[in-house]
Amino acid sequence: MPPELILGPVVSTIQTELAARRKAAVDTMIDTLNSERYRKLVALIHHWRADPPFTSAADAPADSLDAAIKKAKKKARKRLATAVELRQAGEPSAEMLHSARKSSKRYRYAVEAATPIWGTKADKIVAQRKDLQDTLGNYQDSIVSAAFLRELGARLGSRSGQNGFSYGVLYAREIAAGDSLLEDLEPFL
Repeated sequence: MPPELILGPVVSTIQTELAARRKAAVDTMIDTLNSERYRKLVALIHHWRADPPFTSAADAPADSLDAAIKKAKKKARKRLATAVELRQAGEPSAEMLHSARKSSKRYRYAVEAATPIWGTKADKIVAQRKDLQDTLGNYQDSIVSAAFLRELGARLGSRSGQNGFSYGVLYAREIAAGDSLLEDLEPFL
């Protein structure tokens, strides 16, 4: 951002805020990793490595995987189409776009499981899904960043030595980053 648009200690304030949030998240993670529940999960995973809990579906022929992949593909396409329709209509679409990203991941993982059978066909689908996930992930990052900047600017912008203007400019930039989203999604529809 041009220096003349940075009013107040914006950089240090954002860094301080993120450092505090990161520390709180790390503390939570450490508490979780030290919990009895986590230790039980690790023990269960080690048990499953030695004695996997296969169901009768494990004996199904490899081509039965096609039905699961087809279902995941259908769900991913439907969620993406719904999200795009919402966005085109000017309706809130961030949650549906995030849902589309998650279902696209499930589709990708299903196809990755079929790679030994599908070969290069699977590789092509996986690469395309990775590109879609990147596109939707970048958009999600902008949404989260914009919300962070809006909250921070509103909370700190009127304090002595602070000015909400710069947070507003950063917020607008994050929102504008999503302006090309529909165009970016065209290859995946």
